[in-house]
Amino acid sequence: MRTIWVVLVVGWIGCRSPASQESRIYPLLDRWQGRFDLVLTRAADRQSTSAVLPEVAALSQMESLLLLGAREAQPPAYFFGQVVYAAFDPAGGLVVVDEENYALLFFDQTGQFRFRLGRQGEGPGEFLAPPVYAAFDRQGRLYVVERSSGRVHRFLKRNDTFIWNRTYELRTALNGEVLGGCLMQDTLYVYANPLNWWEQPRLHVLTLDGEHVRAFGLLDFYPREGLPEGTPPIRLEARLFCDPDHAGLILAYRYLPVVESYTTEGRRRWRLRLDDVPLLAHRIQGAIIEPILRPRGIRFRNVVVFPSGVIVLHVVEQVMRRDQPTIIDQERTYIFWIRPDFQDWGWLEMSLPFRQLYDRQGRLWLGTPMETTLPRVALFQLPENVSLAVARRP
Repeated sequence: MRTIWVVLVVGWIGCRSPASQESRIYPLLDRWQGRFDLVLTRAADRQSTSAVLPEVAALSQMESLLLLGAREAQPPAYFFGQVVYAAFDPAGGLVVVDEENYALLFFDQTGQFRFRLGRQGEGPGEFLAPPVYAAFDRQGRLYVVERSSGRVHRFLKRNDTFIWNRTYELRTALNGEVLGGCLMQDTLYVYANPLNWWEQPRLHVLTLDGEHVRAFGLLDFYPREGLPEGTPPIRLEARLFCDPDHAGLILAYRYLPVVESYTTEGRRRWRLRLDDVPLLAHRIQGAIIEPILRPRGIRFRNVVVFPSGVIVLHVVEQVMRRDQPTIIDQERTYIFWIRPDFQDWGWLEMSLPFRQLYDRQGRLWLGTPMETTLPRVALFQLPENVSLAVARRP
């Protein structure tokens, strides 16, 4: 499975000693972007034990109802290439976005294969670039976003399948690689990485008729302090998470443990950070910027905002092998939870049945199972003890 990241990159790491570099990161962010609403730590007095919120306990208790993917004696349709997303169709069926095979694979609620949509090509209903996101509007129409071509396709339901309707050419507006999408309130939000190396990613607002309305989410700082003269700009990326219950868009950054939430109008709701060392960094050698992995660090896996407004951050701490620094030697999973009023929060070490979460429909959730490294998709179910009543976000 390919993880879609939308990320924050800082470039002075590697220029000074680790202690001096790390101590300067957050004051710079505060000065350029305002204060964080909350700073989370793994302090002992904040560690949760038995007093865990129902929403947090529910994530660890999610039951796997079925598993899609390669298994013995299954036909080729169940052998995925590279899963980048999965979604529910309006009838409750399952749709797997297979980037490697340029296809969407449709399954019924029991996991039986129905049909394949799309292939590589330039014709109607074909994908010039790999598909990266798929979603349905309230009329049941299907929208598919390609990764690097600036194209968005619309398909209409016809009997038991979907037929191509239109292709929107948005190369000029998006101008780069799509890293994620959210379809909410009959509006499509696309997070794209510009082709121009000196520009930064941002969220693009599209109508369902292919009109580009505006863009927002551009980080309004670039800390040049500490960078050698002539060093090129460092691209700031993050991973996009949807908050449909509260019409929100969440960016979880890769090179710094920072999470931000925006309204669909582009107003920032909140911004928080985890006071820990990220796994990913950049090393500067002369005027060359090189991404590196630290021997140990944390990274975000998922950000979940429950209908109640409780925010849950799924964080992993990874220790890399000394002899093979790109291979994970140890991994520990942590959960941070924040109440809607931001007045109370906590953390705990917790095992989870999923690696990645995608689309949710009621108590059902599509995601990648934890116990496999093969490209598979699982259907999970939340326990009944969690309320799905939507509460107003502060």
